[in-house]
Amino acid sequence: MQAAPSTTFGGYRSTLSMNLGITQIVVGILCVVFSVVGFTYGALTALTVGFWGGVLFIVSGAYGISAAKSQDKCKITAFLVLCIISIVIAAILLICAFLAVAANVRVLSLCRDDSHSESFSNLCEHLTNIQIAMNALLIILAVVELIASIWGSALGGRATGCCGSPVNA
Repeated sequence: MQAAPSTTFGGYRSTLSMNLGITQIVVGILCVVFSVVGFTYGALTALTVGFWGGVLFIVSGAYGISAAKSQDKCKITAFLVLCIISIVIAAILLICAFLAVAANVRVLSLCRDDSHSESFSNLCEHLTNIQIAMNALLIILAVVELIASIWGSALGGRATGCCGSPVNA
């Protein structure tokens, strides 16, 4: 009787996958939190991408942890695919957040216009500074997510044989 072919990868770098998964979950949670804080202060541009991207990053990280624990080919492949999608979303988030910071800097200069009352100028400046801060944090998180997702997709691609020979071949 023949044994069923193994669907696990003994050489899969599970510790790295676990660390990348945890990183993605933390980045995802922070993206969601900063997006919600930004929403309350009227910022919408990059923050909608940050919110939904954060949810995707959390799911991707959960699959990274699951793949690390089980080393199952399906879970590793799912982690690979989610990392590739996360790369695209993180790049979109990065672009949107940069554009939002640039737009908010322009709004900040309009807030300081002498034609407005002092109380309006102060409120406008305060809200715009918060929006700039939230988008700047999303830029940092997008870069971290890009690095983690590229690394995760390379890890999954190597293990499944998508990027060269599989680990246990």
